[in-house]
Order: sequence, then structure tokens, then C-alpha cells
Amino acid sequence: MRLLTPRAFGGHELSLDAFADVTMEIARADGSSGWCFSFLNIHSWLLATFPVEAQRDVWLENPDAALANVNVPAGKVVREEGGYRLSGDWPWASGIHHCDWAMLAGVVPPEPGAEGGARGDQLRRGGRELRAHGARAAAESEGPAGLTASSRRLPGCCRGLPDQG
Repeated sequence: MRLLTPRAFGGHELSLDAFADVTMEIARADGSSGWCFSFLNIHSWLLATFPVEAQRDVWLENPDAALANVNVPAGKVVREEGGYRLSGDWPWASGIHHCDWAMLAGVVPPEPGAEGGARGDQLRRGGRELRAHGARAAAESEGPAGLTASSRRLPGCCRGLPDQG
């Protein structure tokens, strides 16, 4: 799981070319394994683009932490004093049964004096509920599950998404 994890957190920090080569070799032997391997590792690369505080939350105690990611901003993010609150239903999350964390996104509606847009953060697995849903491609290997987060408080900056500016 450390292929694309930064060296600063005990990873190998390999190039995307090396990652693609390894993924293709695994997929040659078994397509479902290649699919899961690619998703579980590419999310480490994605997290490495986030602010260091978000990376530290996930990798400081466990550099092998596996991450699910749902880029669709299906969640609702509400501003509240000192932070945000995230809730919603994400219809899929490849590999979620094998993950310690999920990176989820939602939309903050614009308000007077405050910009809206996509926001998100990563949530530890114990803080979310798995929800089964219908079959789809590769479902047998990744686990046919989506995610539901019920009113989770996030840090004030919703630091889980790279700077959009």
C-alpha cells in the first residue's frame, strides 16, 4: 500500500509510470486484483496532493492505511461555527471493505460573504456506515458498497481537497 505514499510518511513515493507498470502486471494475472490494487494505491497519490495536516491524520500512525475515495460531491457540507458538517450518501466506493479511511466530498452552498463549492475531508472508517447496493463491474472483488456519513463534524478548513484557487 505504500507505493505512492510520500517518503515522509514511510512510503516509497514511486512515479505514476512505475505504479502503472506494477498495476498492469497484477491485472495481467487477475483483472479484479489489478482493479482493486489500482484504486487502493492511487488514492494514496491523491491524498499526497492534500495539505500535510490531512496526510498526517491518515499516515502518521499507519503508513499502510488504505483509502477509499469518492470524487462525486454527493454529500452536503454545512457551515457551522468553527468548521463544517458533512453528511450524505455516496453510491459507490471501490475497495471500501479493505479500507481504513474514506475521502468524501460534498458541496457547500454559497452564502453572502462566503464562497461555495466542493469541499471534503477524509473520515476514519469507524466514523461511517457501509451501505450495500446493486452489483456492477468488478463488484465481486471490490465489495458492492456505498457509504453513508451521518452529520460528521469536519475541521474548519475542510482541508481534504487540494486548493482550488
